[in-house]
Amino acid sequence: MALREKIQDFLDTDSGIIGTGAALGAVLAFGISFEHEYSKRGFIPLAFSEIGQTRRCIEQYPSFQITEKCGYMAQKYGPQSRVPALTDYFSAVNDTAMMVFEAQNQSIAMWREDEKFAYELEKKTDPSLRIHTQIPEYAARSKELVANARGVLQPMLRAEKDIDPTIRFLDDAWDESHNNIYKTVIKTRRVCSGDGKTCRTETYTVQEYSHTIHTYNYDRASGQQAVQQLNRFYAQNPDIRVGEKLIRRPWATEAENEMAVRDSRRNAQNVNELSQNDYTQLTATWVDGSSYTVLGARAYQAYDALSAQRPLLRDALKTAKTKRYITYSSYDDGPQEFQKFKRAFKDAQDLQQNVAGIRRGLDVTEEVLPRLSKNAQDFVNAVEHGRETEKSPNELHRAIMKDARLLYRTNFTGGFDVEPSKWWATALWTFLGGLGGAGFGFAGLELARRRIRFFPANDKDYQPQ
Repeated sequence: MALREKIQDFLDTDSGIIGTGAALGAVLAFGISFEHEYSKRGFIPLAFSEIGQTRRCIEQYPSFQITEKCGYMAQKYGPQSRVPALTDYFSAVNDTAMMVFEAQNQSIAMWREDEKFAYELEKKTDPSLRIHTQIPEYAARSKELVANARGVLQPMLRAEKDIDPTIRFLDDAWDESHNNIYKTVIKTRRVCSGDGKTCRTETYTVQEYSHTIHTYNYDRASGQQAVQQLNRFYAQNPDIRVGEKLIRRPWATEAENEMAVRDSRRNAQNVNELSQNDYTQLTATWVDGSSYTVLGARAYQAYDALSAQRPLLRDALKTAKTKRYITYSSYDDGPQEFQKFKRAFKDAQDLQQNVAGIRRGLDVTEEVLPRLSKNAQDFVNAVEHGRETEKSPNELHRAIMKDARLLYRTNFTGGFDVEPSKWWATALWTFLGGLGGAGFGFAGLELARRRIRFFPANDKDYQPQ
């Protein structure tokens, strides 16, 4: 049988028609979604920290206090003799990532993407083209930046480690289990033949929920150790707050930064109607969205909440014991003593995990920033100057973008979405398009069958049964 005939036979079957509809729907949905997501690749949101202006103000100390712009900063943050460590660190990480994202955005519109990406990266890596601080300069200071930031964050970082024994004993103090019990219920139903002329009563059984046995086992030794370790933790860590504020330029934004903000949001509505306040807020994202700001606030909240649990846990020690009882619902909060320990456990975990999020950003920067800088320089040398490199330009390009996104995400929990293209959405729309196409194919079959059923005489090939 010829291929054309095989295809025709397949299309003449129900599964062939439905399958063809599914395939067409999936292809159409994939094409539209892919084009939509691909077009967003060049719109990674940008906003530089403008740390240069802040640094210039500080370097003019003490005369900067009497100037209009720098004086506003002095009034807000107090006199500064140097750029504070956390301000130095987070502004450097932000601007490094933004330089890479800016080069990527500008390269997307070009047919020769690698060449344009290398051309833009060279401005940010070659000292002879220097206008602002470049990526290799930040990379050369990476160990110093991280070390200084760790020094300031030491109260929080120490708490992350010191709270670990408390978490273990709080978790070990209680063990819970919930056993749902079902009962067999005999029921009857009336069963009739296809023509409905004869019927009979049939007996059958079903399993129905009866009750739940809840067991809460208490380990007295672990409970006592948990309270002791918690008291020791607060004795060793009476205050984990870090006093340093991130200094941002609060009065204005540079025209060059405003252009970067606008160009990276060209597909956003009303982008040309951004006010000065909008620019100020967007360029402050490196402060407001930093892990230090976002996760630090959560860590402080957990620290205070856990401290408030201490007298409640001491009271719970007096009455805590293993309990076992029945309820007629599978959900149960547990004894009061159990609830107090679990709340303390959650607060302790929240404290540790949020501080760990800040620490991870430091760890990633120390590892990734030098590598990112080297890959960027290798990429420029390979593409712009034809030099031999260990990795291909395509591999270097992917590695640069991966590291830049990792660097930004781990340090700016509340920052911009630096992966605007959602490729998972393309997969989802392709799947839904396939379902929709299959549905249209099935609906077409049903309409055709109804037409034949109601208008058989109009069909020349119709033969009455």
